[in-house]
Amino acid sequence: MAVFHLVQPHDSAALTDLAVWRYRSYASDLPWARDKIRELLEGDHAGAPNPEYVLSRYCLTTDELVACELTVQALWCFTRYIQQMVGRTAQEALRESAA
Repeated sequence: MAVFHLVQPHDSAALTDLAVWRYRSYASDLPWARDKIRELLEGDHAGAPNPEYVLSRYCLTTDELVACELTVQALWCFTRYIQQMVGRTAQEALRESAA
């Protein structure tokens, strides 16, 4: 097992932007780690493993934390609204089938 500490400063306007950036960065992070492993092994790379996972850690500023919290609260409210709509629709369907 190999662990690399790769620091990539990134400013995001919203939590979604951060998630999209992170997902897209896998396309470059995994090959970077593969190349670094091969460089460190200095020999036959045929048996060198290919990285399979990227563990992410984020350090958010206070402003980013507030924005993230507001995003989470908005998503929670929206999810709750959808749950209520589904519940009403299910109740209406039950009433209609009983009639």
